[in-house]
Amino acid sequence: MKIIIVGSADILGAELVRQALANPAITSVVAIAPEQRDPLPYHNGDPRLVSLTLPLDVQGMSKANDEAFGSSACIWNVGPTTRGWRNRIGIKDVALYIFNLLSGITWIEGQREEYLKNPNGLSYSSVPFRFVYVSSSTSMSPQKLKMISNLRAIQDAIDKLVPPAVEKSKGRLQSYIVKPGSIVRPGTGNSLGRMMKSAGSWLRDGFAFRFRIELGEIAAALVKVAAEGNANDVLSNKDLIRIGRQVTRDE
Repeated sequence: MKIIIVGSADILGAELVRQALANPAITSVVAIAPEQRDPLPYHNGDPRLVSLTLPLDVQGMSKANDEAFGSSACIWNVGPTTRGWRNRIGIKDVALYIFNLLSGITWIEGQREEYLKNPNGLSYSSVPFRFVYVSSSTSMSPQKLKMISNLRAIQDAIDKLVPPAVEKSKGRLQSYIVKPGSIVRPGTGNSLGRMMKSAGSWLRDGFAFRFRIELGEIAAALVKVAAEGNANDVLSNKDLIRIGRQVTRDE
């Protein structure tokens, strides 16, 4: 199967690509980065990987259409743009993000529709395209917040836009909203320093009521959901840890 990873330029995106290429069920990966960062140096030369950078010109869009044709799933790993150390978000940033997200879903729907018209795609007519949207465990409805103008409330509102947008595909697409906590990765270097840093970050996240998940576990869970689907269309941080650990145990 072929999958699309939108947002391959950050740490999670690079790990998603790595694990997707290591998955025997996945034959090719289309990695789309929102900006040029050369995030995948250790995958260079792999014929199964196609890297694209936004924004796409006419030629780039044509290549994206060709490369994404026949794909079975997409992991959308791009969040709203925040600014400053307080992670503030402006109305224009929200509007642009929602526009890009809905445009992406529309593009994927069009791709799926065209593929199902193809003789090779007829056998997949009963199998929906899986759209995995990476949200956050901190997303929360305004009724539970002291301030409406809050990144958590904005993320919650965006989460609620995805299922209706996908439902317009009349069964061709299926959405999954995943809500990971703070993503951490195993440290390197002095073990004592690593333990102290880890203890401090756990304490800080604990006071802020933030959940945590290891990088390898969240990537493994997302790739598994994209490749196989899941009985639940909304997955919490706890769900993702369970799925990720199951994958790593089975390897």
